[in-house]
Amino acid sequence: MAYGCGGGVHAVSGAPLVAGNLIRDNSALLFGGGIHVGDQGLAELLENRVIENWSLAGGGLSVYHNACPSVIGNLIARNVAEDAGGGAIIYSPPLEFRGNTVAGNEALLFGGGIFCSYASPFINNTILWDNTPDEVYPYNSSPVLTYCDVEGGWPGQGNIDADPLFVFPAWDDCRLLWESPCIDSGDPVLNDPDSTRSDIGAFFFDQGDSITLYISPDGPDVAPAGKVGVIYTFINRRPAAREFWFASQAALPAGQSVRVLGPIWVHLPGQYTAQIFRSHAVPPSAPHGRYLYRAGIGFSPDEVIDEDSFRLRVRAPGQVIGPAVSGSRSYCGD
Repeated sequence: MAYGCGGGVHAVSGAPLVAGNLIRDNSALLFGGGIHVGDQGLAELLENRVIENWSLAGGGLSVYHNACPSVIGNLIARNVAEDAGGGAIIYSPPLEFRGNTVAGNEALLFGGGIFCSYASPFINNTILWDNTPDEVYPYNSSPVLTYCDVEGGWPGQGNIDADPLFVFPAWDDCRLLWESPCIDSGDPVLNDPDSTRSDIGAFFFDQGDSITLYISPDGPDVAPAGKVGVIYTFINRRPAAREFWFASQAALPAGQSVRVLGPIWVHLPGQYTAQIFRSHAVPPSAPHGRYLYRAGIGFSPDEVIDEDSFRLRVRAPGQVIGPAVSGSRSYCGD
């Protein structure tokens, strides 16, 4: 809990880079439950997951006073503001807000997704969906949206109003299923890493894989002797049916690996998506700490055509997990 601003990250000077982090379950009494950038923070926010934070305004993110020149590739989901800006409040001159997914946020008054106050940000290639009570609320501002997916619609070049078809939004997996209207619908001057036209949102669908695998956990941590729920999503976007093996393993805190599933042979019809739920019991003797859960698929035993992973924390006996600010790339300093 921050008694002022920035429950997870508070950047007000220098030019900090905040990238690749999970910023979850933080709170602030004033602004920016997850992240607050103010004064001359000049922060770059790249590819973070800002989830389930709370504040008076800007539940996930607040940007004030000529700060934050770029907000790119972030997931801002299920944050809450008691006043305005459930996902984000932007009170600053125009900034680049591109390739983000703002979904399932809530404000009790205005701007469930984004509240723009005396600022006219340029919002591009962004999904704004299932935010309450509205997706974007301009107050003395004129935000410009282009190539965005906005629930209820929004005027602007390339904007659409269509269900983005997330993989499993209830568990904060807002990646795109193959049928998503956001695929290849982004700004045509931009390309995704697979060299196709840009997709709308924080996560692109890799069209280089003939079979796509996603794995989605039910939470970031588990108690000893508890259970981990996982949704396995298999996507065959080719007309012909395919057979492939599937296997998963967990890397323990000390580095050794244990097999969890498989290898199992899977038959998937053509142009078909399957989602399977499995619950995995955590042994009472499992060492506490951070685990890496990995899964892969392939057509032959020595070939991996796609893989996915997530990190999980096994709590020590009696340990209570608090707010999370963690990631592989972050720098905050002058």
